[in-house]
Amino acid sequence: MQVEARKAEMTPLQYLSRGTDPLNPAVLLEDSVAVVGVGIAAAGVGLTHVTGNPVYDAAGSIAVGGLMGAVAIFIINRSKTSSAGRRLVRLPPTLRRPFLHRNRTFLGQSVPRRTRDVVRTLEADEMVLTVQDVKSVLVGPQSARFKAEIHFNPQLLSDKYLAAHNNLREVHKTCRAVETEEDAKRLFERSAVFLLATLSIEVDRLEHIVRTAYPEFKYIDLEVL
Repeated sequence: MQVEARKAEMTPLQYLSRGTDPLNPAVLLEDSVAVVGVGIAAAGVGLTHVTGNPVYDAAGSIAVGGLMGAVAIFIINRSKTSSAGRRLVRLPPTLRRPFLHRNRTFLGQSVPRRTRDVVRTLEADEMVLTVQDVKSVLVGPQSARFKAEIHFNPQLLSDKYLAAHNNLREVHKTCRAVETEEDAKRLFERSAVFLLATLSIEVDRLEHIVRTAYPEFKYIDLEVL
């Protein structure tokens, strides 16, 4: 659990109460209760044997039961606030003001801690004009989903297409050969297909950048705005 706490940049106590993984704390608490319970029960039985007073045995049983009940309630409440199964959370249209609390919640929902970093990485790319309608959610202890709409730079997109494989020369040659409206229509349709292919490549490139830099985001959905 200490390793997972360090990954989440939390102390073990913070991770125990607010971490995204409910399994490790549950195992730790259950094992701890078992060990402590054995000690309390042994003390109760021992005191009853020495003193002949059965109150000690009964008190030990009550203490063990109360301890187990308290831990069970803690685990239930913690599991209720666990991230798994949360619906997508819509983030603010602008990320200039801080929206992430240290316990990873926003408006009562679970938000991956590095969501803002992903948005900044996308906005820093020269091909991206804006990042809008950002939504992210934790879908498991070590996995998250990220969705956003990307407004691409049309000028850079066109430049990238024309710079590849002598496309500019070919487009120029084709334009000079246009004589009828049908020729112009075919030219437009062909250019549209190649521009969409270039756009698809850019989407895949951005998703690869995010997935490499932020491996916890295993499900990435970038839509063209």
